[in-house]
Amino acid sequence: MMEIQYSVSVSMFIFRLKKEYEAYQKEAQKQTEKIIKMKSEEEDAYSIKKQEEVLAETKSMFPHTRSMLEKAVTDLKSFFEEHGENEALVSSTEMHEAQVVSDDASSFLQELAGN
Repeated sequence: MMEIQYSVSVSMFIFRLKKEYEAYQKEAQKQTEKIIKMKSEEEDAYSIKKQEEVLAETKSMFPHTRSMLEKAVTDLKSFFEEHGENEALVSSTEMHEAQVVSDDASSFLQELAGN
């Protein structure tokens, strides 16, 4: 029972981290577009500089969030390996869902590595 709770909590953590990373990506894209627009409209340099600082702060969250996501995926994969012999656990719905979340996050991380 504890094993199922662990896999569920780690998979939920992975799910939240992936969503968080995606939100930072969207925010960075939105901020970049805003800065481009401000420059094209020749807004004052101070306002542009402040928006660039906001963009830099958003981008600074990428490495930390990615690192946490990588660690959580690694931990969950290790958990799967350790408990792979437990048929009742492996066949549970919760473990299947955790595996799906882990696989999705792994694919996401591979996409990030390719960029």
